[in-house]
This record gives sequence, structure tokens and C-alpha cells, in this order.
Amino acid sequence: MTKTKNFATTFFASSIHNAIDKIMVELELIRKLANQHSGEKGREAEGILNGFFKTMLPKKWTVDTGFIMDENEVSSQVDIIIHNQLEAPPLYSGYSNVIIPIHTLGCAFEVKMQLNGLEEFLKYQDNAKTIKNMHTNSVKTETQPIYIVFVYSSEVDLYNLEISLNKSEQYYIDCICILNKGFIFLNSHKSKYFSYHASDLNEIDKKTVLGYTIKENHMVMIEFYAYLMYGLQNMKTEVPDYHSWKDESLEKLFKS
Repeated sequence: MTKTKNFATTFFASSIHNAIDKIMVELELIRKLANQHSGEKGREAEGILNGFFKTMLPKKWTVDTGFIMDENEVSSQVDIIIHNQLEAPPLYSGYSNVIIPIHTLGCAFEVKMQLNGLEEFLKYQDNAKTIKNMHTNSVKTETQPIYIVFVYSSEVDLYNLEISLNKSEQYYIDCICILNKGFIFLNSHKSKYFSYHASDLNEIDKKTVLGYTIKENHMVMIEFYAYLMYGLQNMKTEVPDYHSWKDESLEKLFKS
């Protein structure tokens, strides 16, 4: 049993290590090739993480870009949507975007190449609040979808960001992952943020049995992936009540 566990642990770490190395190579290419086009860099950054999820998440979860809808409103565009298409398909599927019912949402991501100001992070609380409220008003399950801000690079001090988030007294973002720094997590009571610095992890700069060296970004991605998988494992989605949607839609149609 011990051998199996060690093999599984080593194989898991190796898979994430290779994935993050691929991400870093692609990021460097983006920086060089799209230096003058920040919009293109942003889209490519989303695409890199999107590709990672499509490879590393269970097939139960579909990865898209687009909008989230309940009976009354549609969210602003979300960079990455992880949703359970086994419960219900998207309400709309276009070439670049989908519209999904809030009932099937597992996780929503904002993805940025770089964020350096504290206010730049704090502004995403409003987006997270909108999605959480949509879920509260429309879905019977108590487990709310996860909202994550994923940043490839930042000069912000994690401890200062943790303080700013707690001072704001808004607790809608569940996790901020900064690949070159570490994480900030919201506790299970949804009442306080805590920061974890990659440099504090014991595995940094150690060589594995497969001969590669664990760097900070590898460790951040391993911890982040484990966090996301745990969250999705405990996520409960449901089929929307299409019958009530149908009645309301017909009523509005006849009134117009």
C-alpha cells in the first residue's frame, strides 16, 4: 500500500510539474509575441488555463467562457466557467461564448496576466457577489459555486492584500491564486481571509525522485489544483426548473 501511495503521489506531482512547465513556456511566448496587444495577451492567458483544466478536470465538468443566467438576469462575461453539463446543457452555445444556467455552475474564474494594485483585486468582490446572489435566489442546494481570481504574476504583497480584503468586510471571492506568490483563501465560515506564501512551503527547491526540482510556481499550482478538485468534489449542482421558466417566458411573450 505504501508503494502504491508513493507512486501515486510522485506521478501526481510529476503531472502537475509538467503542466506548469508547459504553462510557463507558453506565457513567455505570449509576452514576447503579443507585447503590444494587451487584449490578445489576456485572451491567450485565459486559453492557457482553460487548456489545463480541460486536461486535468474530470469529464463531468465542462470548461467554457461566457455568461451565467438565472430567471431574472445575466452576469457579466466570465473568463472561465466550469459547469456540469451532465445536469443541463448551456442555454446558448456560440463560437466563443456560452450562456449557462446558474444551477449547473461549479466554479467561475477571472484570469489576469498581471495585477499589481490592491484595488484591482478588491473590485472582483462585486462580480463574485452577483454570482453568489444569483445562486442564493435560484438554486436549492446550499453549496455555492466557487469564485476564483487567478493571476499569473503580481508585485502585490500577499499579507497586505489579505489585510485589505478583511478590512473591506466583503467575503464573496473564495480564492485568489497568484502563481508567483501564493494564495489567499476564504475560511469555511466565510468570515476571514488567510494568506499562504509559496516560499514558506517545505518542498520548495527539493529534488524529486524523478530528478526535477520543485519551484515555487510548481508548488502553488499543485496546492491550487488540490484546492479546486476538493471544492468541485463537494459541489452539488441541479437541473433548472425549466417548467417555471417556460411559463414565465410565455407570460412575458403574451404581454409584449
